[in-house]
Amino acid sequence: MTAACSDSSPSKGGAGGAGGAGGAAGAAGGALQTGGTTALGGNTGSTTPLTGACANLTCMNPMAALLSNPSCQPSATDTCTEQMDLTTFAVNDCYVSGVKTQVSMSTDMTSATMTVKGGGSVCYSMAVTGDFLTIGSGGVVTIAIKNASGTTVATMTEDTTTSTTTPVITVTCPGGVPTVVDSSCGSSSSAVGAVDVPGSGSVTCTNGACTF
Repeated sequence: MTAACSDSSPSKGGAGGAGGAGGAAGAAGGALQTGGTTALGGNTGSTTPLTGACANLTCMNPMAALLSNPSCQPSATDTCTEQMDLTTFAVNDCYVSGVKTQVSMSTDMTSATMTVKGGGSVCYSMAVTGDFLTIGSGGVVTIAIKNASGTTVATMTEDTTTSTTTPVITVTCPGGVPTVVDSSCGSSSSAVGAVDVPGSGSVTCTNGACTF
């Protein structure tokens, strides 16, 4: 999940951030997208075949459809304004298209949440716990992806303790068991990370007022 806006601030992870608490919030946002592995399926909401280890992961395609809703993603030509609150560890990003994101983290920096809005309504949220400050360099994070009503659609875990370049991705559907997404999943496996989360592209954010 790299939810970074490309601004001039020192921290590019997550939803921006500018040193100190802002940098920590940025790292949290980066973990919330876990290097782009937050979703399964195409970026147009299309479904992918469920095979092998993924055959019983019925939540994969609904999760992809939730995250790839066009109304909840900035356009390629969008612009962004970013507001940081270094007291509450919150970073708001407002896109001209009407998409908004907020990354907030706990004061002890052990958990964080990213909420995405489109047209004023909540699209989905992601809650992360774990070593998000070290993700990509040997950490483990768990991400609960929730719909607009706050119901968990799927839970994902990314483990980079063995390999920082080839993380182990585990998906758990509600009421199901943790399942490692591997090569047996076919196109579902290769589609991990295909859905763009707001802020994961090249949209440039400038500092300014942004009310979530």
